[in-house]
Amino acid sequence: MHLTPRVAFLLTLPPLMWAGNAVIGRLMVGCAPPVLLNLIRWVGAMLLLLPLGWRAFGTPERRAEVRARWPHLAMLGLLGVGMYNAMQYMALRTSTPLNVTLIAASMPLWMMLTGLLMFRARPGPRDLLAAALSLAGVITVLTRGRPLALSQIQLVPGDLLILVAIACWSIYSWLLARPPASMRGDARPRWSWAEFLLVQVVFGIAWAAAGAMVESAVLADPDEGVRWGWPLALALLYLGHRPVIGGLLCVGYRRGQRGACDGGTVFQPHAAVDGADFGRRARQLARAVSHARVCPHRRRHHVLGAKTRLNMKRITQAPNLALATLWADLLRQGGFDVSVQRAYASSIAGEIPPDQALPEVWIADDEQVDVARALLHQLRHPPFRRWVCTGCGELIEGGFSQCWRCGRVLD
Repeated sequence: MHLTPRVAFLLTLPPLMWAGNAVIGRLMVGCAPPVLLNLIRWVGAMLLLLPLGWRAFGTPERRAEVRARWPHLAMLGLLGVGMYNAMQYMALRTSTPLNVTLIAASMPLWMMLTGLLMFRARPGPRDLLAAALSLAGVITVLTRGRPLALSQIQLVPGDLLILVAIACWSIYSWLLARPPASMRGDARPRWSWAEFLLVQVVFGIAWAAAGAMVESAVLADPDEGVRWGWPLALALLYLGHRPVIGGLLCVGYRRGQRGACDGGTVFQPHAAVDGADFGRRARQLARAVSHARVCPHRRRHHVLGAKTRLNMKRITQAPNLALATLWADLLRQGGFDVSVQRAYASSIAGEIPPDQALPEVWIADDEQVDVARALLHQLRHPPFRRWVCTGCGELIEGGFSQCWRCGRVLD
């Protein structure tokens, strides 16, 4: 994909929103108690989300879906809505926006620790390297390039509070990535991003309201209250818009993006096959499954330019951009007109639920979606072979149909 001005704008805006949240949170010190500020912020976000996501509560059946999954949804609301921003605003009372943002940059490390301790997800070498680089960058900025000065840094209570906030967000992200059975596959309600976010916000507001009452009764200064005025109104307008703007950016980008980046070789633990073999098998399987259906439709896509956009349908969601690109390339070799959507939506994963920012593979003609899914399933689950190359005598195991040593193809 080419880096167009629109793509550059979408990649730049979310980090600015995150930084702006910290700056405005600091400016609001003295205008409103932090937990109450978080409550008012999310009430505003809920009002903005209602026109987009009200269908999640629109019928008795939809409300029953929410009630049946309330423990998981309540936990998401507590961690993602009720605690994260409240902790951040509390941290900004004693810490600076720069410190809060820099400490939050250690998120990859906390993500790995949470996955290891709570979900038994062992990080790979690349994950450890990425976390080390992230942590090294934070230390370099904090010490101004003098790591020995790290021992002289004095932490304030706000620095510790933002660490708690990061831990909450890490657990929240893992709960989205590893949901219970009632939120996986066909059992998951067919919520749009706005409906899913609205459900979380509703539960989160209940937690935020409880926290605001505790703050008012125990934590807050008796003389501290809400100072209404233009500064607070403008701040709430910005803070309330951020979740909705992030979601709309993701959806708009998904609908407007029409290409895919070229991906390299991807190895999967249970199906190690080379790209050339995948390409041959994709073409063979496509011809065997539905040659008559694929080819005529493919010609029609190139003729009916704008109409194909209306018939697009999602084939699958990928865990990362590399796999999404690989799957799309394989399906193209099989004769399908597919594209990768949400290629860069991960940059706003904090503004919308992370599982709504994963890349997706879409097909231009919805009539081919079942055939494409069947083909992709076969490509992702190749048969295990054990054969001896007739050219060099090498023993080949796994999903390979071509000798890795001499290049001879299995007869």
